[in-house]
Amino acid sequence: MKPGPKGWRRVLCHLTAATVAIGIISPLAILLLDRRPVVAIYGVSVTPMVLMPGQPAFMQWNSATLRFGCGGVVRRQLVDGAGVIHEFDPIDVVLRTPEAPGESYARPFIVPLNATPGQGTMRTHVSRWCNVLQQVIWSMPDRVRNIPVLIGERPRNL
Repeated sequence: MKPGPKGWRRVLCHLTAATVAIGIISPLAILLLDRRPVVAIYGVSVTPMVLMPGQPAFMQWNSATLRFGCGGVVRRQLVDGAGVIHEFDPIDVVLRTPEAPGESYARPFIVPLNATPGQGTMRTHVSRWCNVLQQVIWSMPDRVRNIPVLIGERPRNL
């Protein structure tokens, strides 16, 4: 039995909808759901061993790049001896290329003058993306890393 003129219109409508779903929605979903790891981080450290308020310090990451060309942002916090959270400005992740993969990089920061001495924690949280949809809608967060630090007494001359 052949479909009539209205039946062909209905078949054509369903085929158009299927084509749109497969041709437009599927690639967008694939871009958004591509969650393969970007880097393997082997270690994160903070130097010097005792952070002094008002003095520079470095946060160092040791990693291997698994996917090149992906961007991201690093958010850093210092939780001081009194539990006060000091936020640092977000920084862009270090972009690696196959020609310069790198394995270690460091970023400087200044220990806040009002950081309370004692045992503290340096926290990092990285959000990464490898395409525009991930950047705008659903980035790939790394696990939060907590690095124990010791905060010393503020020098008297500061």
